[in-house]
Amino acid sequence: MGGYWSGRRSGAKRRVEQCLALGLPWMLKNHYLDLGVCESADHSITWSNYRNDPIYTLTFELARASLDRMRLYLHTTTQAVYLHATTLHFGGVRW
Repeated sequence: MGGYWSGRRSGAKRRVEQCLALGLPWMLKNHYLDLGVCESADHSITWSNYRNDPIYTLTFELARASLDRMRLYLHTTTQAVYLHATTLHFGGVRW
């Protein structure tokens, strides 16, 4: 247990660093959250490897319910993520 080959079998657990991630700062920077109230938009994002071969595609719908609430529905995994904005003291919001 814990030897040299212990984590190298095909059924080994994946570490967090090996997983794909979709970050909210990246979505803000690329204007995915720029929706008006009661608007929605469908998007698709593809991750590629170092040879530019696609390895995973995520399709999702982003819908804005109000000024401070949004819903991110992941079509690929059938999960819903709810985003709530917090007003900052010096203006603006933090999602």
